Formats: sequence, C-alpha cells, structure tokens
Amino acid sequence: MQTKLYVVDDVRPAAALTPQAVTRRRKQLRSIDRRVFQARNAISGPRTGYAVSVGLCTGAALLGLATLIDRSGFLAVLGVSASVRAGIGYLPLLAGLVTWAYLLRWGAYPTSWTTLIDQELAAYDPVDVRAYRNLQQRTREAGHLDLDEVSVWRAVEWGALGLASDRLTPPKSSFTSKTV
Repeated sequence: MQTKLYVVDDVRPAAALTPQAVTRRRKQLRSIDRRVFQARNAISGPRTGYAVSVGLCTGAALLGLATLIDRSGFLAVLGVSASVRAGIGYLPLLAGLVTWAYLLRWGAYPTSWTTLIDQELAAYDPVDVRAYRNLQQRTREAGHLDLDEVSVWRAVEWGALGLASDRLTPPKSSFTSKTV
C-alpha cells in the first residue's frame, strides 16, 4: 500500500469564518466522526437502532401507564374483569413491537451507515475545499464511499478548521529547513 501525504490547502481565511460557523462545522465534523466510528463497529444500521430505541421507549411508557392505571384501581371501579386487566398488560408490548416494525420498514432513517455519512458529507460546507474535492473524486473512482478515505479527509478538515479558526498556528518550517 502506498502512503499518501495530504497537505492542508485552499483553507478559507479566519476572517471568512464566524464563531457560529466554526461551531456549526465542529458539530458536523463530530457527527461525521461518530458515524464513521459506528459504521466500523455497529452490529446493525442506523434505522434498526432508531426503531429499537423508539419501540422500547413506546412499550416502556405504555407499560408504565397501564401499570399506573391498574394499580390505581380505576379499572376495578369500572368493573373490568381480572382476565381483561391481565390482557391489557400485554398491550404495551404489542404497541412497542408494532412501533418497532413500522419504523424498521417505513422509517425515515437510512438503512446503512454509509448512506447516512454520505448525507452528512453532502450537507457539510468544507473549509479545505481541495481535500473535499479529492474525497469526491476518489469516491467517484472507487464507486463507493470508502471509510478510510473519509478518515483521511476528516483529519485534514480538522486541521484546516483549526487553522481557519485561529486555534492552530501553521508550523514554522524550521524542521524542513534544517540541513543535516
């Protein structure tokens, strides 16, 4: 494997970025960082995780409500039989399963992590335009989004964002100008 060196280039000047723009870009880059980490380590896709979370929360909330109503004696006052009250205890489980199945099938979240990363990259306004174009070109050539290339781009973009926001100063060329 050939090692490539990437240089932070075409960085927008610090005057062009407001503190709000820098904060927004940092949040977007952190989100892309998390998505790449999840894509490499997750067992399931983003839609599945979302569906499970919402289904569990729905079931737990309805189970709590059903338990509260049952313990308060409200159903006994209405004359609901014990067998019906026991059956009502299973309705929250059923509602959680239906919510999970609905969101898994028709949810708005993408089914794969690379699709979600692609959407977030499309919404990102890069600081280092050349590195972003290089990532686009390498993705077109490969025919798919390579997470290793995204990781390289993220490292370059974090450095460019630090330079553009005046948090980092460009290194002096004392190391490269030293003669040995």
